[in-house]
Amino acid sequence: MTFENLCEEEPRLKALYDQVKATRIDRGKLVEQIWYSKFKPKMKYLVGFLAENEKLRTTEAYDLCYQILYDLLRSRKGRRGEAK
Repeated sequence: MTFENLCEEEPRLKALYDQVKATRIDRGKLVEQIWYSKFKPKMKYLVGFLAENEKLRTTEAYDLCYQILYDLLRSRKGRRGEAK
């Protein structure tokens, strides 16, 4: 299972990835605060036990997406909002 496979099953994951990639985290803002208030609430309905798509209702799918998206968000700290 890859993130790309999951995005094929659930195209909104790719849209969420693009939103995270376009995010800029300014000084003084915590990555965790943005993650838990903006992105995790969306992700939890796309993968994991609350997913609409039965194929994506797995711990593995949830963990993979969590890691990919959270790491991407952390990499955005101090960057401009444009996606590259």
